[in-house]
Amino acid sequence: EHGVMGSYAIIGAHLPIACGAAWRAQYKGQKDVSVCFFGDGTTNIGAFHEALNMAGLWKLPIIYFCENNLYAMGTAVQRHQAQTDLCAKAASYRVRAEAVDGMDVLAVKAAGEKAVAHCRAGNGPYILEMMTYRYRGHSMSDPAKYRTREEVQEVREHHDAIDMCKMALSNRGIGEDRLKEIDKRVRAQVADAAEPRGLRLDCESEAAVCKPRSADEPSARAVCVQLVEVDVGAVPKIEELIDWVKRALCQEASS
Repeated sequence: EHGVMGSYAIIGAHLPIACGAAWRAQYKGQKDVSVCFFGDGTTNIGAFHEALNMAGLWKLPIIYFCENNLYAMGTAVQRHQAQTDLCAKAASYRVRAEAVDGMDVLAVKAAGEKAVAHCRAGNGPYILEMMTYRYRGHSMSDPAKYRTREEVQEVREHHDAIDMCKMALSNRGIGEDRLKEIDKRVRAQVADAAEPRGLRLDCESEAAVCKPRSADEPSARAVCVQLVEVDVGAVPKIEELIDWVKRALCQEASS
């Protein structure tokens, strides 16, 4: 109904499937463009190369959106890739590629519009390598010891995506009151999205705090399965929610 194919547990397995979705649009003469998301570690997987070869050969209308956080699951890119330039990998399949500052929302928007126009014009696939960064480990069990705290703090202070977006809005004449209104509305949207899953967030406070669940609400373990659907990057204080789930899981495990 919404054109979303879903996610897959096997790393890279969805790339050929995205080719199939793009081929459907091409075969039917539609203007639909497939958008396939994956991380930098996926570019080592055989399916990545097979999919790019097929997409480049058939000039499929597909955008490969690589979120390059520099560490894949937990290894620095220069330690697991002989070729660290994704654009160079794409060139071997004659696929247009572009590296973009993934922490700059306006740059991402502009690059996305350019890629969509390229695909709809019948020029074949397009790779957007979004240079980004994650503050936490790959999962709750990842302490992220493969990088220094100073490195993470440097990005937080000088290249945070939300702070950069606020600055861009401010430079365009958006006042502080308006920015606070936007922030409040986003928090409310996240709270509303979490409500059906048994999470009741108090977004009126400075931090998003999870209230205790009642007896008829799902357990923290059940909630944790769905937590990945919450856009962590949308709310700066959503990390408190993740910490709450961690503590709740520990309590259940010990009970």
